[in-house]
Amino acid sequence: MHAVKRTVAALSLALPLLIGCSGLAAADTVVSSGSTTTAGPGGVSTTSGTRLYSSTGAGFTVMETTNTTVIGIAGVQTSNSTNLAIFQ
Repeated sequence: MHAVKRTVAALSLALPLLIGCSGLAAADTVVSSGSTTTAGPGGVSTTSGTRLYSSTGAGFTVMETTNTTVIGIAGVQTSNSTNLAIFQ
């Protein structure tokens, strides 16, 4: 989880350089994260995620990262996803 937070922090600092928008670093930014664990007859599932919302004046940027691990009858399955959306 600490690695995810460090990654989000690094991306929020690097994103203005990446898209050439230096004003983004001073914009309003909200970072939220959470995790859930579920146990049932099919096994155990753990999902954790982080969402970064940054206002850029007329638009906004949203980045979501989700990590899921399922341990069940079929074995261990993991999935990771990152979504980035920039609205102007």
